[in-house]
Amino acid sequence: MKKALIVKLAGIGDVVMALSSARALRERGYDIAWICGKTALPLLDCYSWVEPIVVDEQKLLRGGIAQAFPELLRVWSLISGRYFDLVAVLQYDWRYKLLALTVRAGRRVSLRTGDRCRSLIAERHHSDEYFRVMCGPEYGPVTQALAPEIPDRLPGRKILTKPTGKRVALAPAGARNVLRDDGLRRWPVGHYVELARRLLSRRIEVVITGSTSDTWAVPEFRGLDVIDLIGNSTLPELIQLFDECDVVVTHDTGALHIAGLTRSAIVAIFGPTNPWGRLPRRPDALAIWGGEGFACRPCYDGHSYANCASNDCISTITPAFVEQQVLMALENRAQQVVTPALVMLYRTDDHLVSVS
Repeated sequence: MKKALIVKLAGIGDVVMALSSARALRERGYDIAWICGKTALPLLDCYSWVEPIVVDEQKLLRGGIAQAFPELLRVWSLISGRYFDLVAVLQYDWRYKLLALTVRAGRRVSLRTGDRCRSLIAERHHSDEYFRVMCGPEYGPVTQALAPEIPDRLPGRKILTKPTGKRVALAPAGARNVLRDDGLRRWPVGHYVELARRLLSRRIEVVITGSTSDTWAVPEFRGLDVIDLIGNSTLPELIQLFDECDVVVTHDTGALHIAGLTRSAIVAIFGPTNPWGRLPRRPDALAIWGGEGFACRPCYDGHSYANCASNDCISTITPAFVEQQVLMALENRAQQVVTPALVMLYRTDDHLVSVS
């Protein structure tokens, strides 16, 4: 059995998309070890075939040399001298390469700006791109849009019982990792509040979800009869929670990719990023891409966003329109209609919508 070491910390969404590539490696005869951050560890623990090696990303990237070097030494002590046929550093920052410095490798690859073979092409799905970078041209064409890798073990407890009626989960925050806050990706929290109000008026149960860093959004929902689970669920519990929901509504953040690991329908809201590179490629996943006709969209180039004073490409998508898509997804589930993953193009001026 060949062995591969993946170095991928970053955000949850990136880790989920890299998991599809790791599975494709496993199908080609590799055992998988994975250097990950503390945030992603509970997710990787849901996969029996992944050996996680955890690193404190805060110390490595934000702790200064006094904390970063001891953390490197600790990780090195865990893997020093081990041999891997492939070492894949799926990060651009050179500091991540240091993590795998003490292992022996048959082949090393890492993301590198300015190198077409070693950089992610922004318009392509990240799952495909990670696999292309890891495997190289000798493996031939990559199958388009590797499907999300469903967990084979979920150690977390279920935190909600099955709903008696219809249940919709909202993930109104996120879009943040240890290095930066990408607020331009978020659909405004006020829009989520209005959407919750509309759904509650239809006697649809509404759950709001998020991590402990998302508690800033909780006061916005005060006075609404929502089930608040922001900061109150682990990643395995969140997977199980989404699986008990009919629809998950979110923007381009980790919750979108977690929902992709479940059977729930997805309504995802996009603006500055291209949904075809991020929407989970499975049935019943819909992306609404705002700003159709905006010359500046998408503005994300794979590394950074434009210096934008507002995010009109996403904020002009109305709660009423998103409500329509949620109701349609609920109706499809009631009728057991399975829909393919698709992207709706939303133009602000007259709300013209086309489907790609």
